[in-house]
Amino acid sequence: MIVTRNEAGILIVDLDFLVPIPGGHEVLLLALRNPNAGTLAGSQARCAIDRTTRLVYADYIYLDVFKTQSRTAHPADEPGLGGPWRTEREVRGVSLGGVISSRNGGEVNHAWTRLYVRPPETEPGYRG
Repeated sequence: MIVTRNEAGILIVDLDFLVPIPGGHEVLLLALRNPNAGTLAGSQARCAIDRTTRLVYADYIYLDVFKTQSRTAHPADEPGLGGPWRTEREVRGVSLGGVISSRNGGEVNHAWTRLYVRPPETEPGYRG
C-alpha cells in the first residue's frame, strides 16, 4: 500500500489488488506485517474495508491467514489478523472514487487500484 497526499490534502492510495469502493463510502485501509516472517513474501498483508457496505477486500496473503482462523466477529468489525500480525499502516476516511485496472494474460496477471480518500481531518467540524 503506497500512500501519498496531494496539495488539497486528499490521500492517494495505491493497492496491488482490486478494491471497488464507490465514492461517498467510509473506508478503512490496513497494511499488516508479521515480524516473525522476516522479509519473506508472506510477511505483509493488506485489506480494504468498505465500512458503508461492510465488504472486505483483501490481498491473497490476508485471505490465506484469515481462512485459517476461527472467528466469531465479522472482519469489518475486527480486521486485524491477531497472533504475530501487527498493523503497520492505517488509512481512514471517505472514498472519493478511484481507478481500477486488471489484466489476465497467462503467466502475467495484473491487478491495481488507486483510491482517492478524504481523511477525517479535512472534514468540516472535525475535532481530532
